[in-house]
Amino acid sequence: MRSLVCHPVPMRARVLFIRSKGVLFASEGSPEMTRRYVWAPILEDLLVPYPDVCVVFLRSEEEALEPETLKGNLGRLGQRVIDVLTSDDRSIAETVRGWREHHPEVMQMCLLTSTGAAVADMAGIVCDAAPGVSAIEVKSRLQGWLEPEKMVA
Repeated sequence: MRSLVCHPVPMRARVLFIRSKGVLFASEGSPEMTRRYVWAPILEDLLVPYPDVCVVFLRSEEEALEPETLKGNLGRLGQRVIDVLTSDDRSIAETVRGWREHHPEVMQMCLLTSTGAAVADMAGIVCDAAPGVSAIEVKSRLQGWLEPEKMVA
């Protein structure tokens, strides 16, 4: 894990860990058919009513963009980024656990990824690589995390 940015975590913040590949990218199979950051505006629209939600961005080695360039690619969603971590698909859980150890004040976290990585004691939402976060079921699960009091048992 390599942290590139680390802004102070706001009081009572909730943190959404995002892996762009398969979440914010629209993948049509081959790498040359991938449209990068196309779903970022959809995710930001979902987060508008929740100013307490911050983002920790999990980038791959291939996404070797500087944090400020990355934030620019994310549009308004980039304003929520408090940290950028580098992690391969196999070490996502380890990277997230390492970040959590340094931020015990954060009580509510969610991992949004397409890899199916799971982290103990943390909500996890898995996206299909083609529709990413634009998929209705993903938006519904994210809404459930954002508004837990409205979830029906």
